Amino acid sequence: MAAAQPVDRVAVAPADSVAVATVDSVAVTPMDSVVAHRVDSVAAVAAANTTHWFKELKRGKVDFESGRIRYPKFIRFVYNTVKLYHRILNNYDTTYVQGYGKKFRITLKNNNWLDNYDCEPFENTRIEFLGSSSSSIGLYLSALGLSLGYSIDVDRIVGKRSTSKKIEIGYNNARFNIEFFHMTNKGAMTMVFRDFEAKEKSRIEKFTGIRRKSWSLSANYFFNHRRYAHTSVYGCSKRQMKSAGTWMAGFRVSHQSFNTKVDELPQEYFYPEELKEMKDETMFEYTDYCLSGGYGYNWVLGPKWIINGTLQLFTGLKHAHKVSTSDGGRNFWSANGKVRVGVSYNHRSFFISPQAYLDTHFFNTGEYRFRSFLIDFTIITGFRF
Repeated sequence: MAAAQPVDRVAVAPADSVAVATVDSVAVTPMDSVVAHRVDSVAAVAAANTTHWFKELKRGKVDFESGRIRYPKFIRFVYNTVKLYHRILNNYDTTYVQGYGKKFRITLKNNNWLDNYDCEPFENTRIEFLGSSSSSIGLYLSALGLSLGYSIDVDRIVGKRSTSKKIEIGYNNARFNIEFFHMTNKGAMTMVFRDFEAKEKSRIEKFTGIRRKSWSLSANYFFNHRRYAHTSVYGCSKRQMKSAGTWMAGFRVSHQSFNTKVDELPQEYFYPEELKEMKDETMFEYTDYCLSGGYGYNWVLGPKWIINGTLQLFTGLKHAHKVSTSDGGRNFWSANGKVRVGVSYNHRSFFISPQAYLDTHFFNTGEYRFRSFLIDFTIITGFRF
C-alpha cells in the first residue's frame, strides 16, 4: 500500500478578516463630496459666464431676464415687484395694445391754459370774466411707470412776474387713472357787462381785482382696459394696435373760489363812499362732490397715428362754504362736464402729441346762474430709449 501523500495545509482566514482587508484596500470617495465638487464646478462656470450689472449698464444694456448679468438683490426685488404690478394692473390684449420695448422716456412738455367765468346775477344781466392765457414748459424723465421732472412759467423766462401757477399730477395704468390738479391765478382779466334789456355792453380791460383758485382730485376706471390704452395718446407710452373704446366711471372732488381785492378794483367804477365801506371778501367758494361717467375712444389711423376723443359728465352735490357772500352754507345739485381730444404721432423712438381739454362747471341756485370754463392746450414731444 502506497504511502499517503502529505496534504498541503491552507491557512483560511476568518470571513470577517477577509471583508476588512477587502474594504481597507479600496479607496472610496464619499457621495456628498462628489456632489459638492460638481456644484462648485457648475457655479464656477456660471460665474465665469456672467458680468456685473454696472458694466452692462455703462454699455447701454439693461436686461433683467438675462441670467448672464448679475444684479444686486434689491434691484432684482424691485424689478420683480414691478413685473408683478404690470401683470396685475397693466395686462393688455396684445392684439389691441402693445408696448414699445423701451424702458425709459424723456419728454418735453409745453402747457398753455386760461380760465373764463360768467354769471347772471340778475334777470337780463350777464357779467363775463375773461382771463389771459398762461404757459409753462418742462422736461421729464420716465422709467418703470414713474416720471420725474421740472417745469417753469414762461413769464419768468421772459422776465415778467408770474401771475398764474398750475400743478398737474397723474397716475395711469391699464385699469384706472388718478389725476390731481391745482391752479391759482391773480392775473388781469377782462370784465364784460351785458344788459340784454337795454341792449348795452360795457367792457373793463385788465381788471385785477379778482383772485381765483381751483383744484380737483379725480379717478376713473376703464371697463375695457385690456383693449383700450388711455396713455397711447396722452402719455405715448403704449401703442394702440387696433381701434377700440371703453366706458369709464369714477368720482371727482373739485373746489373753486373767487376773492376780491378792493385796492385793485377800478376806482372809476365806484363812489368814494362805497370804496371806504368795502373790504376784501370772498365772492364765492364752492366744493363739488361728484360721481362721473364717460366714454373714450382711440382711432388708429395707421402704424404711426392715433386720435383720441373722451367725454365725461359729473353729477353730485355742490356745497357753498360759509365764507361765500351770497349763499354760504347751502347745498345744491352739481352738474359738470369735461371734453378731451388728442393726437399722437410715433416714428421709431420719436413721439409728439398735441392735446386739449375743456373743463366746465355749471351752477344754478334758482336766483342766479354761474359757469366756469378752464381751457387747456398741451403739446408733448420726446424720445423713448
